[in-house]
Amino acid sequence: PENTTEKARVRAVNCDRTSEAAAKQLEKRPLTSLYNSRPQWLADANGALDAAVARAYGWDTNISEEQVLAKLLQMNRGQRGVISW
Repeated sequence: PENTTEKARVRAVNCDRTSEAAAKQLEKRPLTSLYNSRPQWLADANGALDAAVARAYGWDTNISEEQVLAKLLQMNRGQRGVISW
């Protein structure tokens, strides 16, 4: 019988092969290709969505990603233990 180390090595190699195959398949999908090509209309749509979300939170629409993360973390810390439905 194979030892445990060899079985683990074989599983790892097979996992790598599966991941590579999955990544190649994913690249062929239209949505992935679209996102990776990042056409201007998509960038504009993302910008409009970001601005709408900022407005919904009452933030400046030119807020940086770092500021967004800081504000969300602050909000999250303030909500500990509070559940509202």
